[in-house]
Amino acid sequence: RRKNDSEWQRIAGTITRAAQEYTVVLTSLLPSTTYEYRAVADGYVNPKVHSFTTEGTFALPNGDLEQWIQNGKGAWIPGAAATPDFWDTGNHGSITMKKNITQPATDLLHSGTYSAKLMSQFVGLTPTIGKFAAGNIFAGTYVRTDGTDGVLSFGRPFNGTHPVKLRGWANYRPGTVTYAGGGVSKGDTDQGMIYVALTTKTYPIETKNNASHPRILFDPNDAGVLAYGEIVWTGNFGADGQLAQFEITITPRDGYWTSKPAYIVLVASASRYGDYFAGGESVLYLDDLELVYE
Repeated sequence: RRKNDSEWQRIAGTITRAAQEYTVVLTSLLPSTTYEYRAVADGYVNPKVHSFTTEGTFALPNGDLEQWIQNGKGAWIPGAAATPDFWDTGNHGSITMKKNITQPATDLLHSGTYSAKLMSQFVGLTPTIGKFAAGNIFAGTYVRTDGTDGVLSFGRPFNGTHPVKLRGWANYRPGTVTYAGGGVSKGDTDQGMIYVALTTKTYPIETKNNASHPRILFDPNDAGVLAYGEIVWTGNFGADGQLAQFEITITPRDGYWTSKPAYIVLVASASRYGDYFAGGESVLYLDDLELVYE
């Protein structure tokens, strides 16, 4: 029962036994709430009452993607301030060519006034001077532009709780790959991707790749990743003109439940291999992102 409630509830789930220890998994508990429990058997009620307190939750800042502002250079920032405090995008790089690859949208959304529209496209001065840029949004910071490459930091401070899913609404329309690289070839259908990780640290990302400076990307198998989940779209997602709900299961690794994740990494891209400057003219709408707890 919840502490101070008068009525007890019998556990409906399966109780397992190992020697003298009994275990049951409880779900649908309220966050940040103290519960009491006791053991009973036919004709017997244990007078000892024990208690536990459930952990809190983490609400993604601007998870409904309602807040947007343009900085002094014209780049759209997902948030209430021109200095990003949770979400960031590659707009800081693309705006040097007078383009935003991610921006607020009103034409396709789940609720509220705005959604995020991620648009993969070539960004350059001429058809030969520039690079392909994937529409993207991520929890972290766009640190700087290195020539035509990006230097980023993935991860924002987290409160140590343990979500089991990422839920949101999306519509994806992939283009035909015109810039090959990573895992796609010219003529393939582009792929959209979202991934989420709970980690012990932040991750530097550098897209420059040459003999003296190899590309630095996020590795979901890094030892600092305590839990991870992803979704990849290889075709259309959502009906025409509508967003559809998606869920990503966050799979725990060793140590997830016994530690307190310090950071959350959350990345969405209209072109999965955008880190390799590969993809096509794809569009991904996102809205109402939230973490789900059992």
